[in-house]
Amino acid sequence: MGSLIASLLLSATSVSAEMPVRTVNFSDAAFVELESKACEPSGDERVLPRDLAIAQLLSRYPVTLDVSFMGPQSVPLGERIATTICDGASCQPAEASLAQLRNAAARMLSVREGRGIKLEWKANWPEPEGDIARIAAFYDPNNPGYVLTCTAPPAPVVAEVAPPTITEKTLPAIQEKRSFLSLFRVASNVSQTEKDKYSQRDPARISYYKSASDKSAIVNIRAAIAAPDIAQWGDDADATKTSGNVRPFVAYERVTHWNQYSEVNNLDFGIRSRFRFADDEAEHAYIGNLTAAWQTDDEFQSALTRFEASLKPPVQYWLYGDSDPKREYCVWCQNANMTIVADYVGIDDPGDKVTLNNVKQYGRLGYDIEWGVRLKRPAGLPTFGMNMQYSAREDVTSNRASADRLGARAMYYPTDTSHFAFGLEYDRGKDLTSLVELDRWMITWGYRQ
Repeated sequence: MGSLIASLLLSATSVSAEMPVRTVNFSDAAFVELESKACEPSGDERVLPRDLAIAQLLSRYPVTLDVSFMGPQSVPLGERIATTICDGASCQPAEASLAQLRNAAARMLSVREGRGIKLEWKANWPEPEGDIARIAAFYDPNNPGYVLTCTAPPAPVVAEVAPPTITEKTLPAIQEKRSFLSLFRVASNVSQTEKDKYSQRDPARISYYKSASDKSAIVNIRAAIAAPDIAQWGDDADATKTSGNVRPFVAYERVTHWNQYSEVNNLDFGIRSRFRFADDEAEHAYIGNLTAAWQTDDEFQSALTRFEASLKPPVQYWLYGDSDPKREYCVWCQNANMTIVADYVGIDDPGDKVTLNNVKQYGRLGYDIEWGVRLKRPAGLPTFGMNMQYSAREDVTSNRASADRLGARAMYYPTDTSHFAFGLEYDRGKDLTSLVELDRWMITWGYRQ
């Protein structure tokens, strides 16, 4: 099964030779192998994801694996299916299912619509020419061109009977409360809350570890909660259009060390605005952010005002899988990106925080570099991820507030969409605003929403 999955993830190679394709007269028969109950989401614009469609076909015509499916010279499954033509007694056992899979796709490509499903080519480049190239593209998950749109209305959902403890008055209130809470985004910091899919966010976390110097217990908390947009412009759903929004947020970071007086204890209240500047091709989007926040430390009675401007140029590099991060067809999905940062901090009151003494204000230039890798597994199975981030800020005003920070972590997720995570984390350098020295290993429990 592992070899089959690996073959599905490889890119299908277009073949120029032409082969005859059997056509049928009845559209419903062409789509009889597909089950429209798998269409998602539940609204009007529903589609049958092509990976689910391929899985349905493979369940009907299981492919017999042989040695040729493995090794560096293996042929992608989509190309194997597209070039396998046999009938009846001429079929070898290993070819029979491949031929049936080819015929199933050929029927759908010939008819294009039936049984409440429509097969369309929706990519912004021309549809492949020739039956072999089209069938190979249909079975290639890296090629997003073919889309299965579900035209039939979804089956009516039978309402479940509420438990006796939930009355007609309390049920709407509970649903409204859940819907309201889902509008808030939870992650490790405010920049991570900007990712629309919570499953892609770095989770907020509570960490525990022992000090290497005196073996005392240390607890670290790092979390940010972003409220719903209070202003929005442009079409955020259209990647070719400029758009933006403004969100209030609250962020908290604390490093509690029982045997030392120096610690991190930052509580931020602020506003963050996001801008996206994209061209007509949606391939070179610049992401900009403006942040204004007031930070306080109740332990050391200090306070500061922070302003930050950042720009993420389109240099994100998708090391494996497709170059579009929206499509993550890879076993190990790796990416790297960079953000240019400028900030200004005014110290309202240094309080008892030693690191802020004799520092009235500072302005800095710097950058954040991030590299991440995670294991792509079928939905519902545990998955793993690793991440490294290096941040540097160079003080261009007083040279007293330069700081850099390196963070690395390995996380375990019970499922790919799990809200919870568990892992091991390492943090070294200086806190970027309070300038406190950090050097620690941590056992981490995380949550994202």
